Amino acid sequence: MEVKFLNNQIKAQHFRGVPPSEIMVPYPNINSLLESQANFYKDKIFIKIENEEMSYIDFYKKVNQYSNYLNKKKIKKKLFSVSNSNPIFFLIEIFSVWNNGGVVDLDNEIERKLNFEKIFKDFKPNFSPNKKNKFYDICIKINGRQKNKIFLSHYNLLITAMGMSKNFNSKYENFFVYQYPFKEKLNLILAIILALYLGNSLEFIKKNREIDSKNKTTLFSEQYYSNKKIENIILPHNIKINHKHKNFRIGLFLPEVSGYASINIKKPKIHLDNFFSIGKGMNHCELSIFNKHGSVESNNIGELVVRGHNIVQRIEGNDCIEDHFKFGWFHTGIKGIKFNNEFFIKL
Repeated sequence: MEVKFLNNQIKAQHFRGVPPSEIMVPYPNINSLLESQANFYKDKIFIKIENEEMSYIDFYKKVNQYSNYLNKKKIKKKLFSVSNSNPIFFLIEIFSVWNNGGVVDLDNEIERKLNFEKIFKDFKPNFSPNKKNKFYDICIKINGRQKNKIFLSHYNLLITAMGMSKNFNSKYENFFVYQYPFKEKLNLILAIILALYLGNSLEFIKKNREIDSKNKTTLFSEQYYSNKKIENIILPHNIKINHKHKNFRIGLFLPEVSGYASINIKKPKIHLDNFFSIGKGMNHCELSIFNKHGSVESNNIGELVVRGHNIVQRIEGNDCIEDHFKFGWFHTGIKGIKFNNEFFIKL
């Protein structure tokens, strides 16, 4: 049974018959992406929150300084918890943990009072890791369905961010906005990696604050938000939704698929009763609708299934894991239907 399960999981990680090992990613790990973009964009604004701005090179230096702090503390453990009291410090901590080859536990938040100003003053902005992360090294632990433990690799996050980037024209400046306080940490991490990959800026705004920008604005949110000045919205499907609204643009968001398997940034043209559009699968994964026998359901309600290079690197938990990987696909447990080459799910 275990061998059959592993075979199904490996098959689910293929995209159109191509295994992940044959897909070229331009960066061996996420910190390599940060270093490359920091050296290229330098003083360009990377992160903004209220009256505070931080350039690409400043963020990179602060990550290195905090990395040196962790290294000096000689923390032997590989699994780290971080605080989300401040979005910028949250991200600095995460990139620093990765710099030291650690894994960030997104479900074990801790509160600790650190004097970041002193750390940034006392430690040098250059960092040389003892061991550089590789593609398939685990970087995130997060709880999935039925409290299974999901382990995502640098490759999982990079390939997902690259897939998301195909929805944006890289020739134009994209203005990314994220509402805070935030709860969905994986959503925020993907937002910052996407901004980093595209060389864009990300601004944190308080919820319900008006957005006034001349640039094309893409909002990452964890709640419904209506604003004519927002061109695109990236919204996880598992948020609380007022079903009176019909123009929701939600993406399929699950830890088992490294966050997003689809993002539906444009307003849907078709409305189905009690079902909401998630658009199409991104270019690194496939979506389909199966019946209980593993046959494709055409224009009928079935279970939404996913396969592709974003499928979780490792999963641990109870015997129910075997039910998640069948017929070479990951089974989401979500009811869905495909109509006019677009996928709709029941929330």
